[in-house]
Amino acid sequence: MSLEAAKEFLEKARNDEALRNQLKGCHSEEKFFAVVEASGLQFTKEEWIAVSPKKKEGEGSSGSREEHRSPGTARWEVKGS
Repeated sequence: MSLEAAKEFLEKARNDEALRNQLKGCHSEEKFFAVVEASGLQFTKEEWIAVSPKKKEGEGSSGSREEHRSPGTARWEVKGS
């Protein structure tokens, strides 16, 4: 497990519409990591949090900035490029 694998998955998800569609249905950590494993990669929740985009505090869901996450919470959605 590694940060590199998490970064690779993030890049893959940004460029692969089918993968993004799979991730849209991931409303739990278990479902998210099932998709990750099916893609052939492995990383921890902490590694995902470290590489996944964050929104600035105060930005609503309609804003273009990424989401702020407090420690221990993860954002399972990945936006395309």
